[in-house]
Amino acid sequence: MTKMDAVQKALNHFWATQAKYAKYGANDSEPRHVFCNLIRQAIKGKPVTVPSDAASWQLYVGSMSCGHAARALHSSAKRVIDLINRYSSHTLENYLFSMLD
Repeated sequence: MTKMDAVQKALNHFWATQAKYAKYGANDSEPRHVFCNLIRQAIKGKPVTVPSDAASWQLYVGSMSCGHAARALHSSAKRVIDLINRYSSHTLENYLFSMLD
């Protein structure tokens, strides 16, 4: 598996996690925005702290318990960020920036 394949697989897993926890708001624009900001920080070489709580992911904390959804998002997002940090390259950066636009 190439580096790009590994990153794409991790991204697909994150998106599947969002879909799985959609009833908690995980697939809404707010968590997507949080994730995109994490990717931007990682690409720029800045330190990234992946949220692990529901409020930081902007899930539906006011109406339900979303802790398990937040932990799942944390785990899958951390995998993406770890791969970005490990495989940093211009090709990967260009791919991820194009995905964010």
